[in-house]
Amino acid sequence: MIPRPALVLAWTALLAGPSFAQGGSLFDERERAALGHELRAALLADPEPVWQAFNPPAPSPYQDDIDRDLVQLSAAAGELFDPAATEIGSPEAEKVLALFVRPSCAGCERARADLAALAERLDLRVTVFDLDQDAALAERIGVDMAPSYVLPRMIVRGDVPAAVIEKYLTR
Repeated sequence: MIPRPALVLAWTALLAGPSFAQGGSLFDERERAALGHELRAALLADPEPVWQAFNPPAPSPYQDDIDRDLVQLSAAAGELFDPAATEIGSPEAEKVLALFVRPSCAGCERARADLAALAERLDLRVTVFDLDQDAALAERIGVDMAPSYVLPRMIVRGDVPAAVIEKYLTR
């Protein structure tokens, strides 16, 4: 999808500028003036598209790492989010999450309880993995601590409040 500022500028150029195929203009002077007034009013009401067009966000210095992580998560998705391995929630649930735990981890027990409560309110299914027994999978996707929450497009490491996980699940 083309970003909104680029789209606004592209349409403006196409509508107001010369028609390259015809060697002339798409509009006569009156129509160009009317378009100009409308564009001016629109941009005065919402100058953000022009601001964004001339001030694009800086690229993330971590984009290569993010892209690599997303590829690894995608490749492991069948194993991470297998409906047949659902431990919490319904296997038919739309939202998915994998939880990596260790047996003597107090935060892990709290995470299980929090996710069980979330599964009752949200359409959520959770697969649970033992970080030690499933070490190869954990290493492949970069999970190195318990608890760790794995969503299709992100990993949240450590003991975090249920509200944080709920926010990630509902955005």
